Amino acid sequence: GDDDTGDDDTGDDDTGDDDTGDDDTGDDDTGDDDTGDDDTTGDDDDDVTLQPSDDTNNAPVITQPGTYLGDTSSLSNTYADPSVCTGWAADGYDGVYRIPLNANQTLDLLIQYDQDLQDASIYISDDPASPDLNCLAGADIEYDNGLEILSYTAVNDGLYYLVVDGYYASMGEAFSLEVNF
Repeated sequence: GDDDTGDDDTGDDDTGDDDTGDDDTGDDDTGDDDTGDDDTTGDDDDDVTLQPSDDTNNAPVITQPGTYLGDTSSLSNTYADPSVCTGWAADGYDGVYRIPLNANQTLDLLIQYDQDLQDASIYISDDPASPDLNCLAGADIEYDNGLEILSYTAVNDGLYYLVVDGYYASMGEAFSLEVNF
């Protein structure tokens, strides 16, 4: 029993190497690329700031799913009557994005204003001249949390106009827009 009582059971090579902090402890878990970025925590590092346009002519194009950050407070009330799609007028400051879709492709959207100061309204159209009057689908259901969800399946291939709007007149807000298709 002399060789078996002190070598393997007392921990010469097994008690401090892999379990006490060489390459396996402290490196990946203490602040390099794996801590704090969006790959492990789901924070806002992947959000893209993409300011909408005041009109359809200059609207930026969204071609990838993701979360887009914008602000309508520096824009104007270009479009005001999406009631055919949302049931309500939208007299707040609005912004426009363009999104190319294929026929039968479904676009899922979630808009949320950063604060509860604006009642969100969102709608989509294939008419660049009057996207509010000729909207195809819209959402303005929630009243008090600045959040709206919209799902739309394109009938035809084409360029669609997504309008981020609000109910309260002469107001705009910073927002996040989740886009999936």
